[in-house]
Amino acid sequence: MNRLLHVPPSEENAEESLARAELYLEESRMAAAVGAYKISLNGAGLVWYHAAQALFFRDGIRGNNQFCTDAYLDTYVDTGDLEEEWLTYFVWMRGKRRDNQYRLGPDPTAKEVASGAVARIYPNIVI
Repeated sequence: MNRLLHVPPSEENAEESLARAELYLEESRMAAAVGAYKISLNGAGLVWYHAAQALFFRDGIRGNNQFCTDAYLDTYVDTGDLEEEWLTYFVWMRGKRRDNQYRLGPDPTAKEVASGAVARIYPNIVI
């Protein structure tokens, strides 16, 4: 069932989620710098996840699956408060992280990590 649940908003949790995203961003960059691209990609996925979670905490929303998250973020795109490109990268990054973690296949490349996995749009987010 795809549902958005209303919970008490929490600025504190939103700020903590953004701080966690920033830590994962730095760690993802450090991992990429030493050629640990799989670790970098997974860390970058956490950057995007925690950036999105910050909005949920701030707004008092909890989604019970990824489709709820996408739908809720899309409301921000509709109002012009979030760039459509950001949502596109969010969905792309989630897929890359999932494939990297669960599927057998080629390891991510430096180019793939640099193309968006290290959250190139993240600095433009203002919450």
